[in-house]
Amino acid sequence: MTLQLKSVFKDLLWNYREILLSIGTKPVSIDRQIRFLDDFFIAEEVKDIVFDKELITKWYKFKPEQGELSKFIRISFSRRFLNYVRSLGYDVEIPRKPRNISSNQQCYIYNSEEILKYFKNIDSYYSIKDPMVALYLPVIFRILYSCGTRIGEVLSIKVKDVDLETGIILLKETKNEKYRQIVVSDELKRLLRQYADKCLYLKKQNDYFFSHIDRRRVSEQSIYRYHRKALSDANINYMGGGLGPRLHDWRHTFCVNSLFNFEKRGCDLNNVLPILMQYVGHSRVLSTERYLKLVAEHFDDVINKTNDTTLYILGDDYD
Repeated sequence: MTLQLKSVFKDLLWNYREILLSIGTKPVSIDRQIRFLDDFFIAEEVKDIVFDKELITKWYKFKPEQGELSKFIRISFSRRFLNYVRSLGYDVEIPRKPRNISSNQQCYIYNSEEILKYFKNIDSYYSIKDPMVALYLPVIFRILYSCGTRIGEVLSIKVKDVDLETGIILLKETKNEKYRQIVVSDELKRLLRQYADKCLYLKKQNDYFFSHIDRRRVSEQSIYRYHRKALSDANINYMGGGLGPRLHDWRHTFCVNSLFNFEKRGCDLNNVLPILMQYVGHSRVLSTERYLKLVAEHFDDVINKTNDTTLYILGDDYD
């Protein structure tokens, strides 16, 4: 995937990237963080090489759906980059060192009643300023729930990436920088076609599939706001402190339900894990194996039908 930078900081970001590559850092380890910074500078309409206290406050709140580990990595990377910028003579503030990662972050698994109430609210939302909201929200959230995707992957989908005949979607902007395909259900394919009939007639192949009426990409922050609103309206308690329910917990719910459904069909979960790993885009099977403990916590004794080697302690590696 080609890294494209457009902010006022783009030259400094490119130069910093080259320095890191020259000492052996792999692109996959840094390009995502560089893209976060570039997206932030664009979103805040930063016109000069500045990073003041006001921007620092907004930077901490950027990507509110991130878990503690992801936020820790993002803030830490920005500190190193801004120290580099300061070394060149620019007057920039440095974000404070992020706090140690809490071990309290947990995966929240939605139950069937919560799912019904949540989506009833999602399907009711609209915006007078942007009529597209009522059209894209039901589809975006159903992709998160029924495909286990990350929100950034969904919002990065282009018109050319969606095959409405086969129901196959190509994800390009993934966490591991590897393309992958997802196949949607017949019902979701029907919703995608309905959305396309109403919204895509003026779009070009390289436009974002989900966008505002002026073709701007839908932001993760706006989706997160609707997520929090749907939780509140459905009387689902938001516990905070890494306890959820976070937007990313739709991905966790998908993985747990998938493993449970495979088990109900009599499948050997040890054979299923590599398949699920590829589908959701985990870089290693360990990340997928850890969902087995969650399956066992939410459903009866599924874990007994797997090898003991798949038992791991919950941690921040749920990506």
